[in-house]
Amino acid sequence: MISSTVLKLLLLGSITLLLVQMPVKAVVCWGDELCMDLIRPNISSKQCCMEGGVAYTDFNAASSDIFQWMISGGAPRCTTFPDNPRQRNAICKDKECPRHQECRVPRTCPGTGQVSSVCVLKCPPVCKDTEESGPVCGSDYSTVNPVRITFSSHCAMLRESCLKDSEIHMEFHGACESSCNSVRCPDNKDCVTDQNNIPHCVSCDQLKCKDDIEVCGTDGNTYRNRCALRRKACKSGSTILVAYKGQCLSGTTCATLTCPDGKVCLQDENNNPRCIRCHCKKRQRALKDVCSSNGVTYESECLMLQQACKTGVFVTVQHKGKCKEADSTRITMAPIENLPEDEEQPTSDKGDYYKLIEDILTLKELNEKSKKSKKNEGSLRSGHTRTTFLKAIETLLQDLKRRITQGDT
Repeated sequence: MISSTVLKLLLLGSITLLLVQMPVKAVVCWGDELCMDLIRPNISSKQCCMEGGVAYTDFNAASSDIFQWMISGGAPRCTTFPDNPRQRNAICKDKECPRHQECRVPRTCPGTGQVSSVCVLKCPPVCKDTEESGPVCGSDYSTVNPVRITFSSHCAMLRESCLKDSEIHMEFHGACESSCNSVRCPDNKDCVTDQNNIPHCVSCDQLKCKDDIEVCGTDGNTYRNRCALRRKACKSGSTILVAYKGQCLSGTTCATLTCPDGKVCLQDENNNPRCIRCHCKKRQRALKDVCSSNGVTYESECLMLQQACKTGVFVTVQHKGKCKEADSTRITMAPIENLPEDEEQPTSDKGDYYKLIEDILTLKELNEKSKKSKKNEGSLRSGHTRTTFLKAIETLLQDLKRRITQGDT
């Protein structure tokens, strides 16, 4: 008995096959609205549109008929495309575009009747001495990790973006800096620095929140909602987080504060209570070193959060990457200090397994890159190359088989 799903798939396949086999109706393609300027006959209306046709006659004709139409004022049943090139030129005639941009009308074939224009970058722009000069800081987003570059002018940045076919956006006027001291932000934006002390121009007043619940900030002030807190942090360039919901209460400690379900109370560096969710978000699980506020390097933000929940002492991310202090420590995979006595200590073997899991993902990325480049070797997180990684996988699988057989897992 064939199921209804199979029957539907067979029917759909049959219809698709019939449509593919149906002949495409041939038309005569013209380069003007009167059907006198012949482009070529015996093509589809879509192909006519794609070749820049302005109009078409929806039937094919003998060469003698076509010649007569060309000398006698045009063909009968002459149909123009709604978004033909002449219409597009008329639309862009009076449209004003910003400097270094030009008006274009994207064309869809066959014509949809919806004609609209857009301003796109004119590549490459011609930079003139009379234009606003002065360096600008731009970010090249064509790489995985955006690179900041100082350009002699805004026009020079646009020209570089065109010539290299890369996505470069202006961050602010002036040379790329490591602070907001000399940054001039465009469009009434505010300059703030991130955790790596890199300045950004952002619109603090455009932050929006889903709820309107009063919160207590880590600066000891009560805010109308999370958005008000974020705007204050944005404009001041400082880090202000939500300590807990509700008004700030003097003398509150973890002993007197009740946190919502799923959160625990931790004491921060100023002995103020913080309601923290110990469950890691997806973005926090990536194995990327972070330097915490207590000078310890963790293998991931998730690991730092887990350690804080175990010790009861709240820490934050000071900056991405390893701590620069020479005497700083680094915690990997699972913290071994301050664990409850009844909790199993992680072994180095498990760390190897976790790293190899990440290497599998990295190897996939290397395989994808190898399709575009002849270089397919690369260093993985655990120090392996592509070749030694496969050998390590084989060794660990044999070890896992032994553990299962002996009941050690």
